[in-house]
Amino acid sequence: MSPTVLPTPSAPLTLGELQKRYGLKTPNALRSRVEGLGIQPQQDGRSRVVAITDVALLDELHEHLGSGGTISSFLRSKGMAIATVEDSADSDADAVSDSVSDLATVPSSEPVSFESLLNAIAAVAQSKQSSPGERYRFLDDAAQAGWQVTKADLRWATGQSTVKVGQWRDYIFERVGRGLFRVHRADSGKGSKPKKGKG
Repeated sequence: MSPTVLPTPSAPLTLGELQKRYGLKTPNALRSRVEGLGIQPQQDGRSRVVAITDVALLDELHEHLGSGGTISSFLRSKGMAIATVEDSADSDADAVSDSVSDLATVPSSEPVSFESLLNAIAAVAQSKQSSPGERYRFLDDAAQAGWQVTKADLRWATGQSTVKVGQWRDYIFERVGRGLFRVHRADSGKGSKPKKGKG
């Protein structure tokens, strides 16, 4: 069965339209794709819509899944992957080695993006950081250096399965791109908002 080329939409699509576009039986099937890609639908009146550029990415994922791929293998192929954090230390190590080995086997004719290399390095570094102190140090370093970190980085650092924009403990997460966040310290007041007086 050859994949059908989907027409490029001229406007953002609602979640219901996307579910029909891909022939998915349940909203959960679409949600797993949207969340897997780090896409955040925007509220437009009563509906939540997905931007045209994000629809194009979902179209590519749909084609990839249709040819037997997975969301994880699609993310790796796009240089968007980082190790998935599991509950046990053994599965952490397996996920990291899988992520890094997949990046290492990219054919030499395809250029490896700088972001892919950073994600692979972060995955290796994260395999050694397991204590809460190391995780908070990562958040402090990210806030101080102004790093852009992935949703997977924040899931690992917070131990939360879902990462949302806003405050988590002493940190504020700001979304700066698809699946990318910037971390700020909530208690310092030095980052983006100047204090009154001398400061």
